[in-house]
Amino acid sequence: MNYYLNLLLTYVLIGVIFSSLFYFFIRRNVLKNYFLCVLFGIIGSFFGVFFGSIIGFDPLKYIYFFREVFVTGIFWPSVFSFIVLLLFSNSFRHN
Repeated sequence: MNYYLNLLLTYVLIGVIFSSLFYFFIRRNVLKNYFLCVLFGIIGSFFGVFFGSIIGFDPLKYIYFFREVFVTGIFWPSVFSFIVLLLFSNSFRHN
């Protein structure tokens, strides 16, 4: 498969996984629309990709399992997806 398609699918999958976990287990009573939550999870994942390309430090590369299994960095997309979802849910809670 194409390398860039793999990258795209990896980061979309990170966004979907984090938004699903966030929606179903953390803030379901606050967030009413699941697809909007998925959209913000994917946006946060791509923010993490851009931040990771600027910083260039991925702590998971030092763990043998992640270094052998994942070719791309998944730490910063995961962190930024969670942060964007947290900010998104807090903006709805105060309304």
